[in-house]
Amino acid sequence: MDSPPQTVQNTQGTLQAKSRLPTAVTPVVGVLVDASTTVGILVPSNGQSLSNSAGVATFTVTAGSVIAAGAVTANVQIDGDTFTDTFNFEVVDSIPYLLELTLLGPDGQPTTTLAKNTQGTLQAKVTATDGSNTPVVGALVNASTTIGSLVPASQALSDSNGVATFAVVAGPTISAGAVTANVQIDGDTFTDTVNFEIVDSIPYLLELTLLGPDGQPTTTLAKNTQRVRCKPKSRPMMAVTLPVVGELVSAGSTIGSLVPGNGQALSDSSGIATFTAVAGSTVAAGAVTADVQIGDNTFTDVLNFEIVDSIPYQLELTLLGPDGQPTTTLAKNTQGTLQAKVTTTDGNNTPAVGVLVNASTTVGSLVPASQALSDSNGVATFAVVAGSTTAAGAGTADVQIGDDTFSDSLNFEVIENEPCVIELTLLAPDGQPTSALANNTQGTLQARITTDSGDPVANTIVNAATTFGSLIPGNGQVLTNASGIATFTVVAGANTGAGVLTGTVEISGNAFSDTLNFEVIEGELHFVQLTLLGPDGQPTIELAENTQGTLQATITSESGDPVANVIVNATTTFGSLLPGNGQVLTNASGVATFTVVAGANTGAGVLTGSVEIGGNSFSDSLNFEVIENELYVIELTLLAPDGQPTSALANNTQGTLQARVSTESGSPVSNVIVNATTTFGNLVPANGQVLTDAGGIATFTVVAGANTGAGVLTGGVEIGGNAFSDTLNFEVIEGELHFVQLTLLGPDGQPTSALANNTQGTLRATITAESGDPVANVIVNAATTFGSLVPSNGQALTNASGVATFTVVAGANTGAGVLTGSVEIGGNTFNDSLNFEVIEGELHFVQLTLLGPDGLSTNELTEDTQGTLQARITTESGDPVANVIVNATTTFGSLVPGNGQSLTDASGIATFRVEAGASAGAGVITGSVQIGGNTFTNTLNFKVVGDELYFVTLTLLDSDGQATTAITERTEAAYR
Repeated sequence: MDSPPQTVQNTQGTLQAKSRLPTAVTPVVGVLVDASTTVGILVPSNGQSLSNSAGVATFTVTAGSVIAAGAVTANVQIDGDTFTDTFNFEVVDSIPYLLELTLLGPDGQPTTTLAKNTQGTLQAKVTATDGSNTPVVGALVNASTTIGSLVPASQALSDSNGVATFAVVAGPTISAGAVTANVQIDGDTFTDTVNFEIVDSIPYLLELTLLGPDGQPTTTLAKNTQRVRCKPKSRPMMAVTLPVVGELVSAGSTIGSLVPGNGQALSDSSGIATFTAVAGSTVAAGAVTADVQIGDNTFTDVLNFEIVDSIPYQLELTLLGPDGQPTTTLAKNTQGTLQAKVTTTDGNNTPAVGVLVNASTTVGSLVPASQALSDSNGVATFAVVAGSTTAAGAGTADVQIGDDTFSDSLNFEVIENEPCVIELTLLAPDGQPTSALANNTQGTLQARITTDSGDPVANTIVNAATTFGSLIPGNGQVLTNASGIATFTVVAGANTGAGVLTGTVEISGNAFSDTLNFEVIEGELHFVQLTLLGPDGQPTIELAENTQGTLQATITSESGDPVANVIVNATTTFGSLLPGNGQVLTNASGVATFTVVAGANTGAGVLTGSVEIGGNSFSDSLNFEVIENELYVIELTLLAPDGQPTSALANNTQGTLQARVSTESGSPVSNVIVNATTTFGNLVPANGQVLTDAGGIATFTVVAGANTGAGVLTGGVEIGGNAFSDTLNFEVIEGELHFVQLTLLGPDGQPTSALANNTQGTLRATITAESGDPVANVIVNAATTFGSLVPSNGQALTNASGVATFTVVAGANTGAGVLTGSVEIGGNTFNDSLNFEVIEGELHFVQLTLLGPDGLSTNELTEDTQGTLQARITTESGDPVANVIVNATTTFGSLVPGNGQSLTDASGIATFRVEAGASAGAGVITGSVQIGGNTFTNTLNFKVVGDELYFVTLTLLDSDGQATTAITERTEAAYR
């Protein structure tokens, strides 16, 4: 919703009441406009003014000295009809302003660094901070710099966006400094500073990014996959990055292999050198290393990654309301969105792109009814139509990836159109929520208005009242801001006592209210804040049994100052406190410290702390619990010869077994003996015993031996009479892996995941060895679950490039399916699969727009006028379709050309003239186009009116003639 209009005490503004015709926007001259205001006063005092040649009647507004919210209303009578408009605004104490500096580099991007002898741009933006962020136009900004120079040297005016612009000339000297600017508005000065440096030249950075088969960044690859790109990117190491083109990047990998085989590639126009990584069939961890030499310097980067057996997925459902926010409720006859997000659970949360998600709902209906493909973010989207019946139910979705099915469900309900909620909060002078104020002080009452689902309701008048003390503004009315909050000042007065604060708001004819009890007490308020510290000195709400914690009670005054040398009384409902009498004096920082003895039992309790100052008692409480002493954990990790985690070793090699011992909370346990054994190969040392180091790690060497096979590594440790252990399965392997990569090409030869029905695509199965070399003259077996393949037996030989080719016949039906390809080499089978769908031949869309004589979009024409009909034809992807015939008809008036046919231009637009005729009435315009044997149509309702309508539009202008929603108290403004 819009930010609330505001005015400032002691200022003036101008109100413009504009009379015009609705379609042609013709001003109405010399009509009498009546205006009135509920806040401040108008000039002329009788509230009447004539419209000028622009159709504008002008009034001067004096805001007055009272902070309040109200409205200006104006009306005009024309030909016996009355036209009105209302403008809500409020008078506030003052409107602060903000000056923000931004330094832009030569590329126009924000930066804090300029190379010597270059030029940047300083933008000084001046805006109001009343919630509207209105730019201040024509303000004189003064600027200076401690390094380099400015053009202009010191002063510039802010433009229509509130921005004053200076050129920053870096100069030949390397140094650091600052640019400072200030602006004076209404007697106040606002300033800002931006630090920057002039450097000799911009250094460079080499960054590695590993992309999975779906093109998303990852650190995990499933074995036997490929089509993975490693992207070393050389760029300036600045706030703004610039690509470095044509540099030779060298790369290597400790696991799998890279293509090109020599590990060298040139950076393209985006500064990216691209390599294809082949994951291999061995589960292992390793690293890709790349370097690039620019000038006399070499820049490097290393990216660790791992090859895993498979990557599990998860499906998460989220229901979004009409406002796009997550919800579990929908109002009747509204529409929400069900998002089904499919991602990996390997820690990268990589989206699964182009997978088929099945969904259903027990309440309302879905569009599409049951199935949708996930997009580039892994999200399949369904519209949820709530229907007209209130009920509760569930949305359910599932997706099949490989042989596994992943699902999720989400409960929601359809409810009556939601009401609004008003919630009152009283804040002490320090801005903290309170139920008490000291006498002769002021607090803040916040009334927050939200819909039942929690969305803020802005620009609505809240009425507030109090039975004790008084409120500012005196009329008890304030508009809510963009966050739905109306703010009042509560004046406590000199007396002590209790009262009730009430807030009421009326929305759509319904009143909603809230009340808040409070009291005014003698003297200054004080606050007690309790904090429980664990044995490690960190804040906590848990203590282990038979341990001790620390309770800190911090006492501060209303102004935030610590209160020293007062007695704090503390108690606990569980365990015990030291000292036993529960009393401690605060130190100079206002802190009283107690020891909390957890005891031998587990359970929960409440700590309380209180202090009596000036006859008043102030307190705080804190919930905590005593839990079991933490266990110890031993965790085994097998490292390959390159030092990366793995579950496999090659025969005749050695790996490293790390046994990490830690407490349950993760702290390392050093200097304890770990016993390790293996059922395959050998360990060093032979007795299988090693002490943990300072990091809690015991290290063993695993000798794989000459044989292949699988085994189990076991590690155990005994602490405090209890034994803790862990096991790790591993294997010793031999021989080279091979990979199958499937690619579906559309009729245009481009990779795709969809084919139009009754078309054919091409399936390419590329077979490569672990080294990345193509494997020629082997049989590839292919199959599809939808449509058919040619050859029909699903077998084809790979060519010299290792590629076997199949034709995919989509057929006449639409749906989704899976393409599979496999090859048998050396007694082992390697395979790949690819999801795809068959869709209807491409849709086309007809969009009709009626333009009035003024060239603006409308659905009305006046008698004896002409309009323009634009029929825009686009493909399903939004591209314009040129040079096709559009047929148009109308049931009222007439079209030119008379045959109702026009060709689309390069923008896909066909243009017709619409003759309104001499009579008033309504009709339907129809536009249609035939493409590829299919006809696509659209209609547009319009009417021809006789008598012209008039409107009154109110605009408030400030003293400099700019549109505003704010004026100042007891100054004059003009209403026009």
